[in-house]
Amino acid sequence: RSDAEQHSAWIRTVSRISSGYTELNQGNVVEALRCFSQVRDPRITSNFILHWRWRLHAQLGMTEARLQAGEIGDAHREADDVLATALTAADPAMRSLAWEMKSRVARAENDFDGARICIDRALAILDRFDFPVAAWQVNRTAWDLYAHLGDRERANGHHARAKELIL
Repeated sequence: RSDAEQHSAWIRTVSRISSGYTELNQGNVVEALRCFSQVRDPRITSNFILHWRWRLHAQLGMTEARLQAGEIGDAHREADDVLATALTAADPAMRSLAWEMKSRVARAENDFDGARICIDRALAILDRFDFPVAAWQVNRTAWDLYAHLGDRERANGHHARAKELIL
């Protein structure tokens, strides 16, 4: 087919992101970074419809990998980039995930006020839109953050919401 390359680019992109998260979950940060970097490299991954969205997922993966590697400064830069890009897109789910990641990076920097502000912005988006996959992740992070801050009531509420969304 004449559009076979376009379809294979999408499949390779999804495969690279999936492989990146698999490597992350196995503790192979360097390999995960390689997978996510390939999605972002236009010499390796050509543009296709909605490529920008997959590139954002790769940026989120890069940020996660940087956090796991303890590269907080690099994670901060990645989170800033993904948030800036997400805020220009008309996709509230990606915006909420970008704010959630920004909250996690702020927490890693021991900036608990910043982490709370970011997670509250992610939660505000979810108050207006129904995105269960993004919502459970945001609520998981809110649960963890508020438990750390000693706000058991809010933590328990977010824990219950995350559990409800998963089930």
